Parts: sequence; structure tokens; C-alpha cells
Amino acid sequence: GLETAGAAAGNEARARDKLGGLRDLAVRTLDGVHRLVYDLRPSVLDDLGLLAGLRWYAESRLEPLGIRVSLMVSGVERRLPADLETAVFRIGQEAISNIARHANASNAFLVVGFQGDLVTLEVEDDGEGFDVARSEARSEDHGWGLLGIRERAGLFGGSLEITSTPGAGTRVEVSIPVHKETEDGGDAAEAR
Repeated sequence: GLETAGAAAGNEARARDKLGGLRDLAVRTLDGVHRLVYDLRPSVLDDLGLLAGLRWYAESRLEPLGIRVSLMVSGVERRLPADLETAVFRIGQEAISNIARHANASNAFLVVGFQGDLVTLEVEDDGEGFDVARSEARSEDHGWGLLGIRERAGLFGGSLEITSTPGAGTRVEVSIPVHKETEDGGDAAEAR
């Protein structure tokens, strides 16, 4: 591309177009690299921790839409192993994104629970709700977010429960065991 732009130096309009296209490609590539790095481990978790990270994401995503956010903690807050903390954050991120995209809610409620060897995340809204069975049956059209949540929880031996009724809001609850080996720094596969 740069060689073509250089060869087109006699034709300034063509050279500008080529260089503009290369600049756009470089920006898209850099954005892709940033997304890839962010997907590996969101820096907000290292900087703020799970609870503050979830609060920040929920407020920054939902409050501009006029949705009030409430976050509560059940049990004694503690840091989780990095891979588990990332999974719980990603699950929360997807559930929050679903509220922003689909719920038409006024309020969103998040509860992170630490009970012995279990961490739970509940994300609830007072929005439009949906037919869970129908959505899961049509996952080829939509519902990939819920499938992703289920798969992330399953990777850690966890479970997902979705409660929703059209017109009555939605509640997503994920429960994931925190294994001794995982807390000591082993990976999730070793912990199961």
C-alpha cells in the first residue's frame, strides 16, 4: 500500500486516498489489538478489583441510557483467582450489555456473593423480560450472549439460572465453585 501511494505521488488525489486507506487500516488494526489485550484480562480488574470493575462497567454502560444501577455484596468480599475473576467479570459484562441492548429497563441490580467455596453473580432488571425457552431454542438467531454466559460458567463447574417473563424483567444468576487449588493459583482445569 505504501509503495502504491509512493508510486502515485504524481497523482496527489490517488496518493491521498491510498494513504487515508492505510491510516484507517492502521487504526482498525490497533483497535483490534487493544480489544484482544482487553479480552485477555481487563485492566479494570487489576486496577479496581471485581466489584469496582463491575460497578464501573454497569454505570458507564447503563446510566447514559437512564438506567439506575445498584450493586450489593453478600458475604465477605475477597479477591478471586485471576482466571475466575475474569470469567465472572465477563459474565457480568454480557448480562449488563443484554440489559442495555434489550431490556428497556429503569433499574439494574447486581449482587456479588461470596459464600464459602462459592461465588455468585446475580444481575436483574425491571425491563421487558423475554421468553427464556423460546430464546434458547432460537440461539442461531440471537441469544449468543446467554450461551456465552452458560459456557463461561460451565468451564469452572458453575451453573446458570435465567428467570424472565415478558413484561416482568429478567434475572440472571450464576454460581461458580471456588476450588482450593484455584485459590492457591492453580488453573481451573486442575481445580475440577
